[in-house]
Amino acid sequence: MSDLVVMWFLGDIYHESTQELEVIPVTPLTPSSPMWTPHVDYDTELNNLQESFQKIVTSLLTDPDNHVKRGLVENGISQLCIFFGKQRANDVILSHMITFLNDKTDHQLRSSFFKAIVGVAAYIGWTCSTLLKPLLQQGLSDPEEYVIVNAIDAISGLAQLGLFQKPTLFEVVNEVAPLLVHPNSWIRMSAARFLSICARLFNAADVYGRLAKILKPFLKKQIISMESEFLLLYLALEPIPRPVFDSIVRLPKLKEFLDTLEKRKIARASGRELDLSNTEAVAPMKNIFGRLVAEGMTKQTEMLVLLLKDHLKKLHGHREATVAQKKITLTDLSGVLNLNLMKMLVPVYSADLCSFSSTKPSNGQKEKPIVSAPETPIVMNREWEKMLGVQHRRTDDEEGIAIATDVTSEEGGFNDSEISSKGTLLSMEDSVLSDSLISSHHQRLQEYISLKSAEYRSTMDSFDLSSRSLASRNIPSKWRPKAVLVAHLQEHSKAVNRLVCIPDTSFFASASSDGTVKLFDAIRFEANTVANRSRQTYDRCNGDPVTSLAASKDKLLLATEKGHMQVLSLENSRLIMSQSRQLDENNEGGTVDVSYCPSNHGNIFAYATAFGDIIGWDLRTPDVAWRLKHSLRDADKVLDFGTSGKMLRLGEDD
Repeated sequence: MSDLVVMWFLGDIYHESTQELEVIPVTPLTPSSPMWTPHVDYDTELNNLQESFQKIVTSLLTDPDNHVKRGLVENGISQLCIFFGKQRANDVILSHMITFLNDKTDHQLRSSFFKAIVGVAAYIGWTCSTLLKPLLQQGLSDPEEYVIVNAIDAISGLAQLGLFQKPTLFEVVNEVAPLLVHPNSWIRMSAARFLSICARLFNAADVYGRLAKILKPFLKKQIISMESEFLLLYLALEPIPRPVFDSIVRLPKLKEFLDTLEKRKIARASGRELDLSNTEAVAPMKNIFGRLVAEGMTKQTEMLVLLLKDHLKKLHGHREATVAQKKITLTDLSGVLNLNLMKMLVPVYSADLCSFSSTKPSNGQKEKPIVSAPETPIVMNREWEKMLGVQHRRTDDEEGIAIATDVTSEEGGFNDSEISSKGTLLSMEDSVLSDSLISSHHQRLQEYISLKSAEYRSTMDSFDLSSRSLASRNIPSKWRPKAVLVAHLQEHSKAVNRLVCIPDTSFFASASSDGTVKLFDAIRFEANTVANRSRQTYDRCNGDPVTSLAASKDKLLLATEKGHMQVLSLENSRLIMSQSRQLDENNEGGTVDVSYCPSNHGNIFAYATAFGDIIGWDLRTPDVAWRLKHSLRDADKVLDFGTSGKMLRLGEDD
C-alpha cells in the first residue's frame, strides 16, 4: 500500500480502531468466552495502539515527498491530535509540522502548516502559543504572498480562540497594520479581518487609545467602528503600486534608499525639498528615484514605504539569501553548468567572417591562424593548437629540452639501434594518424568558416539593398529638408493611415480609411503643376479601411481592417491585383502591420497578427513561408528599434 493511500485513509483507520477498543470494556467477558484474555487493560491497549500509529504518522511526516506531508496535514490532522492526546500531539505532530517551515523552495508546504496549525493549537492549548508566536511572525514576511495570507488567517483563528494574550496581540498588530497598504488585495483583506477581530476582543480603552493610534497613519479618515473589516478596507489609503513595490524589494542598496527617504521626509517637514544632486551620499539615488517616479511613486507613496520598511527589509533579506544560494549552486539536477555564476574567464575563439578568405597562401608566406587566440595563456591540447592554427613561442624550458635532446643525439647517448623496431613503427603510425586527423579537422574547419562567411556576405548584401539605393542618388552631404509646403493632397475622404515610398522610383503610395490606395508621383509636384492629383487609385477593398501598407520595387501589399490582404503589381504606373489572402479571425486575428523584407531571392513580405504571430509571405509560393509564434501575455511591453549601424535592438519591460 502506498504512502498516499495510507495518508488518505489514516483518519478512518484510527477512528475504527478506537471504537473497537472502547467496545471491549463494555462487553462482559467470562473465561469461557472465546475473546477472553487475562489482564486486559484499556489504557495499556490504547497506549500500544498509539505507539503503532505513531510510527506510521512519524514516517509520513518525515517523508521526502512533500505531497505526502501536505496530504496528511490537510486531511484530519485535528482528529489525529485527539487520538494521540495532548502530550503526543505536542511531541509528535507539532514538532514535525514546525520543520515544514524550513523548506524554502516549496511554498505550498509552508502554507499547509499555517492552514492546519489552528486545529492543532486548539487541542494542545495555550501552552504552545509561546512557541508559535515567532513562527507566525516569520510567516508574515514570507517571500510568497500566498503564505502571508494564510499566516494572517492563522493568527486570526488563534486570536479568536483566546490563545494569545493582549501584549502578544498588540505586538502582532504593529506588524499586520502596515499590510493594509500592501499591493496584494488578498493580504489587505486578511489584515483588515484580523484587525477587526482584535477590535472586538479589546476593550474600549485599548481600541480607542492604542489600536486607533496604530491604524491612524494607514487610514484616510478617523474611524469610530473598527469592528467592520469592510469599513477598514474602504478607509485605508491607496496601496503602494505593484511596480514600485517590486522595484524597491529588488534594490541592491535598500538601506541607503530608505535612509534617503528619511532625509527627504525630514527635509519636507522643515519646508524644503531635498535635492538629490547636492550631496555625494544622495546623488547615486537620483536614477533610482527617477525610475520609481516613472513607475508611479509619489510623496504619499514614499510615506507608505517608510511605514512598511520593516516588511520590505525582511523581504529583501529573503531575496538576497535566495540569490546567494543560487550563486553557490552552480549546477542543477539536469547537469547543466552555469558559466555566468563561476566568475572565471572562459576562453573564446572567433573568426572574422568579413576578412576571411578561403584561398590558400602563396609560397613563401606563412598561413595565418584561422581562429584568433586570446592574449591570456590558455592550456590547450597540442592537436587543437595545430588544427586551429594557434602559434606561440617556445618557452625557455622547451628550448632547453630541445637543445639537450640534440646534444644527446650528437654525442650518441641514445641512438636508433637502442630503440626497438616495433616501438619505432608504432610511434610513427601514431604520429601519421594524428597528423591526418589534424589535417582533416583543419580542412573541415576551413570549409565551415568559408560557408559561414558566404552566408554572412549574402545576408549583409540583402540588408544593404535599401542603403545602396539611397547611396546611388548621390544626395549632397550638406543637404537638409526644408519646411516648405510643396503640395496639398486632399483626395482621401477619411484618415490617411500609411505612406510608403516605392524604392528606386519617384512614386509613393498612401492608404486610407476610406478603403482606397492612391499612387502619387513626386516629380509632378516639383514641376509646380496646378492640379496635384494621384496617378492611380485602387478602390477594390469593398469599402474596408486600409490600415497597413508595404512596398517593394514592383509590388504593394495592403491589409484591411477585417484581415483581407491584397498584393498589387506596379505595371506602367498602374495598380493591378495579383494575389490576395484572407486571415482567419478566430485563429490568427486581424492584421496589425505589414512590412517588406529586402532580399535577393524575390519579393518577401511579413505581416503581424493580433494574436502575436509574425508570418512571412513569399509571393512565389501560395503557402506561408515562415511563422514566428509569440504567446500573448499581460503587462508585457517591448520596444524594438533599429540603429544606423545595421543593428536591431529589442528591449522588454520585466
